[in-house]
Amino acid sequence: MVGDHDFSKPCLDKLKRAHDQLHGITVESERILSALTLEAKNYISPDRLSYEVKIEKCGDGKGFSGLSLLVGECVHNMRSSLDNLVYALARLQEDPPSNPRKLSFPVYTEKSSFEGRAKPALAKLLSGDALRIIEALQPFQRDSEPGGSGENDLLYAISEINNSDKHRLPISALVNIPELNHVAVMDFGSAELAALNVPPDYSMFSGAAKVGTVLMSGRFKTPVVSMSGNFLLKVELIIDINGRAVGLLDLISKSHFYVSNVVSLFLPQFKSPTSI
Repeated sequence: MVGDHDFSKPCLDKLKRAHDQLHGITVESERILSALTLEAKNYISPDRLSYEVKIEKCGDGKGFSGLSLLVGECVHNMRSSLDNLVYALARLQEDPPSNPRKLSFPVYTEKSSFEGRAKPALAKLLSGDALRIIEALQPFQRDSEPGGSGENDLLYAISEINNSDKHRLPISALVNIPELNHVAVMDFGSAELAALNVPPDYSMFSGAAKVGTVLMSGRFKTPVVSMSGNFLLKVELIIDINGRAVGLLDLISKSHFYVSNVVSLFLPQFKSPTSI
């Protein structure tokens, strides 16, 4: 093994930078949400037996591009810290490593692909202990958990986001409505007719908000004369990972915490034994 060196510093520097960017993402997200404008309009059908409340305006898009860049940079630093880690681990065996192009932190959702591609290459460059830990951290290990899936693993998430940001399109944040409450006043012309519409028949929306989204819809047994009310919304920013909507701040903060823990598993290998 090569002598004691601070090979892990580049990896830790990237994690520190990602942590600083996480704070910036939090501040920018809060600014965007505080300035967000949502306007909705109620549409009653011509026969007055049904209605839909649709979003007419959903923010102005200002600030989203800046947030997108922050997210992309933060995720890239987390992902590259893992690659820096593997390179550092290889330096402990041979400095410089003989085949640096083969050195990156593998992230696989299928065990057969990991064993056929990454594992044989890394076995020639890393210690057995390092390789065993890397294999234990692979997303495909989640498949053995009750209801688990490799695609729900945080290493898979940041790898997908990083690849999309680098090779396809920058990360796009969307406005999500996870909770929706309302107070409505409906006039049916008489108490008798109103009684026929109890309990109310309606459905509420939860999901990504955009112009044209139906927040609420309902049906009546008798024609409604008029209706009014207001909504109490909880809003958050989300990103899409292969068709799955995930809360932006929750994902980024949990990912940084998880990657930091992953890195900590290998740090003892960079410390030389105390001399006696």
